[in-house]
Amino acid sequence: MSHKKMIWKEFQRAGILDSPDEKVQGFVRYLRECKEGCWEQIIPEFKGKYYDCFDTIVPVLARMNDPLIQLVLAQHADPGMPKERELLVKMAREADAEKNPVLLKRIAALKIASVTTELRKRSLPEKLRKYTERD
Repeated sequence: MSHKKMIWKEFQRAGILDSPDEKVQGFVRYLRECKEGCWEQIIPEFKGKYYDCFDTIVPVLARMNDPLIQLVLAQHADPGMPKERELLVKMAREADAEKNPVLLKRIAALKIASVTTELRKRSLPEKLRKYTERD
């Protein structure tokens, strides 16, 4: 199943497609018009015009537990933005080390204290634990 179809299915399940919020519906319309795999286009558009919908949209995407979607969210997260930093902390706390080691390496490389703290609390495999060691 394509990522776009997976996202639509999850958005429908979460009630996003039926949301009465105009901003949410604007983003849904925008997303509907996008071609498959256009993350590089979607993310700046979301941050520029639909950021008010962060709490509605982004947690649903993150909960999908899809390695590619989670990696894209982490790659484009701005640690200077509190909601995005908290998303990274949550990923550090909850990401599946076996299913998504690339995500954990990526967020460890950001060297954000709160993210590193969460990673150090976990029983990560040695191959991942080395990314959380102090320099």
